Amino acid sequence: MEFGVAYTIGTEPGRPMRRGFTAALKEIQLADQLGVTTMMLSSQHFEENDILPSPFVACSFIAAQTKKIRMGPGILLFPLAYHPTHVAEDGAVFDVLSDGRLNFAMGRGFRKEEFAGFGISRKERGARVREGATVIRKLWTEDHVSYDGQFWKLKDV
Repeated sequence: MEFGVAYTIGTEPGRPMRRGFTAALKEIQLADQLGVTTMMLSSQHFEENDILPSPFVACSFIAAQTKKIRMGPGILLFPLAYHPTHVAEDGAVFDVLSDGRLNFAMGRGFRKEEFAGFGISRKERGARVREGATVIRKLWTEDHVSYDGQFWKLKDV
C-alpha cells in the first residue's frame, strides 16, 4: 500500500506564505523520511489567501530538500495561460533534476476569476486540456513533434 499527501499552501491572517511554506516543507520532509511515496501541491490564481500559483517552482525547492518522495502539481490548471511546450519542458527538467520524481496531473479549472484574469474563455477549458495533454504526451515521447491543433501549432519541435 502506498500513501500520499496533498498540500494547499497560502497565507492566513498573521501568517505570511513563507511561514506556511516552511511548515509544509518540514511536514513533507518528515513524510519522505517515513516512506510516504507521493506529495501533490495544489495551485490557484487570484485567490484571497494567495495560494501558490507556481507549483513547478515550489516543487523544485521541495525536491532539493527531500530524497525519495515523488511530487508534482496537484492538478496544474492547464487552460490558464500554459503552453504545452513550456509545461513539457518544465516537467522534463524537474524530472531530470529530481532524479525521476515527477508526478504530473493537469485539470481544466473552474473558477471564473481565474479565467477572467488570464483572458481565457471557460468554454474552451475542456478542449484546451485535451489538446494540451496530447501535445505534452507527444513532446515527452517523440523526438520531433509537429502538431496543428485548434490552440497550438508546432513544427518539428
